Amino acid sequence: MDAGDAARLSDRDGIRPLALDPAREAGWAQGVLVFEGTPLSAAVARINDFRPRPVVLLDRARGDAPVEAVLHLDNLDSGVPALATGLGLNSLDLPGLTLLY
Repeated sequence: MDAGDAARLSDRDGIRPLALDPAREAGWAQGVLVFEGTPLSAAVARINDFRPRPVVLLDRARGDAPVEAVLHLDNLDSGVPALATGLGLNSLDLPGLTLLY
């Protein structure tokens, strides 16, 4: 690996290189999550790293939809519905989780 490369280590797969920009992925350190053409399913997984109530994407067929967004970590509760609206989805907050459909 070269400087700036990223990889994931798992018992099952060993070391696998990741196709991501570490500087962009580290945006959380400045309080934001930046998505540039990120598949919706990956964006939801990343959002769930920072949100106590998980977001669940019910329409799995939309998981590949590209997301272009900057979400502020201190305001994810309003950022998630805005993200959904921008993608033509609905969101529903329930006790313990948020559904995207």
